[in-house]
Amino acid sequence: MAHCTWTYASDEGRNYNISLYHGPTTGHLLVLCNLKILLIDFSILQSKSYSFFLGEDLFVLDLERKGNTFYYNFDIDFDIDTPINRRRKALARKHWIQSLAFFGFLIACIFMFTSLVIKNKPDQRVSYSTEFPIDSTKFAPAKVFINEDGELLDVHYQFVAYNNLYRSRITIPDSILRIGMPLENGDEFKVYFSKYSPDTNMIDFNQPTENQILRYQKRTIEKHAALNENLPSPLAKCMVNVAYDMAGIKGLADFYFQNISPDENPQHNTNTYLRLTRDIHYNREKEFTCW
Repeated sequence: MAHCTWTYASDEGRNYNISLYHGPTTGHLLVLCNLKILLIDFSILQSKSYSFFLGEDLFVLDLERKGNTFYYNFDIDFDIDTPINRRRKALARKHWIQSLAFFGFLIACIFMFTSLVIKNKPDQRVSYSTEFPIDSTKFAPAKVFINEDGELLDVHYQFVAYNNLYRSRITIPDSILRIGMPLENGDEFKVYFSKYSPDTNMIDFNQPTENQILRYQKRTIEKHAALNENLPSPLAKCMVNVAYDMAGIKGLADFYFQNISPDENPQHNTNTYLRLTRDIHYNREKEFTCW
């Protein structure tokens, strides 16, 4: 009797142990999930496929006969239209747009740098490199620490490159961060640095690390629950997660600043929060996911 096993760990942290038993002569098929019967079929002597859900993911079990031998394959169907696949595609599309925007910014910086070099070139012939000093392929997570000075933020950040710790400091207007979530001590973002000298670097506040995104979500869920005390905690969490799946960091910021007037924050405020939560696509996804 053929026997195969697979283990699947879902995004919710649950493990599914799949066991398959298939009789070579009778064709009888038994599939167990965590020792519970998932599927029984009889006289399966030719190729056949089965589909079933484990958590939010749709799996396909293929039995393929080649000659007198059966081959078994168990995999997630990433193409079918399911809520989790829609969220995956939305996240991939968001990251692609962010990457495209960054490289567009990088190309503009290269153009500006080259123009300045040419403009200030002396009469005598000199050699110079038009290569931008920051390599977009060299990056690391940087932890930031801030000091407020009126309308300015004094930002210190540190990161590790080539097994060495590097520290940098910039001063920026606090208004530049109103396009997203507020900045707090210990937040993490990608920093791009020169492959020759990491002291030459640039932090990108539009590129939070995966851990930082989880921090954003946690802060927003806590804020949303505090501002809506009668809302059940699981529903508050689900509403925030749907906003992130649809609009990314901007969706989280709309929820985080839901009690702030447009005068205080023109980018994210009560109006943008209501606009998002009344959106037909948002409500359709919320009804599908949260209820």
